[in-house]
Amino acid sequence: MVIEIDELPTSLTSIEIDDRLFHTIKNFKHLENLQKLLVRPERLFMGDSFVELPLNLLKLELPRFCVPGEYETIELAQPNLKELTLCDPYSSKDQTYDVEPNVTISLAQCSQLQYLIVQGEDWDFSDVPISIREIELIQHYLNIDLTHCVNLKHIAPNHDFVMDH
Repeated sequence: MVIEIDELPTSLTSIEIDDRLFHTIKNFKHLENLQKLLVRPERLFMGDSFVELPLNLLKLELPRFCVPGEYETIELAQPNLKELTLCDPYSSKDQTYDVEPNVTISLAQCSQLQYLIVQGEDWDFSDVPISIREIELIQHYLNIDLTHCVNLKHIAPNHDFVMDH
């Protein structure tokens, strides 16, 4: 079934889609009640620009290749976002996706962010908000400065990892 994004009602509060559909839509802003957007990695699809998201998102989950690589820093401007999950594509026996990070993700405008879940290697972050309370790490290396995160209560590393700050 194919649904055009413009046909979706503005009352929609949650969407779970695959990464290919995520990049073909480009603009979710008219879904003013959307609070949860989960993008599942299905196929390796590289986007050329960041998708426009509604400002009232509370939960966002993106695979690495949904974060554009044409800029040095991506400003994630989601002032109401409470939970952010960033993940690497799934590896299979037949195919492993090797997607190198080439951007830094700035969380400066995510002033309500409380939970950050990071899966994969070599993610770079800047301007982590002081609101962050919990970080779950499912990777080996994380470049993040947590010195100003006075509300941080819990860090849960799930593998051996190195923090670069």
